[in-house]
Amino acid sequence: MASTSRRPAPAAKEMILTPVITLKGYEGRIRSVSYLPDGKQMISGSDDKAARRWDLEAAKEIEKARKVCEYAVNAVVVSWDSR
Repeated sequence: MASTSRRPAPAAKEMILTPVITLKGYEGRIRSVSYLPDGKQMISGSDDKAARRWDLEAAKEIEKARKVCEYAVNAVVVSWDSR
């Protein structure tokens, strides 16, 4: 016969995340990330007032729009048609 308990399961004491790739080129904190529908590219916004488009397979920056905001790029969004 199975036993049941109303006590919560013990919480994990440590979470370890392992980076898969590292994207270099930022001069400030990353504020926002949005993936394109194909999952092969992403757009990021950061404190350095730039929005960047990345090729995730090559781990390289494809395009950079500089000084798109006065202070920082706080949010980036990609539509369903990749615009």
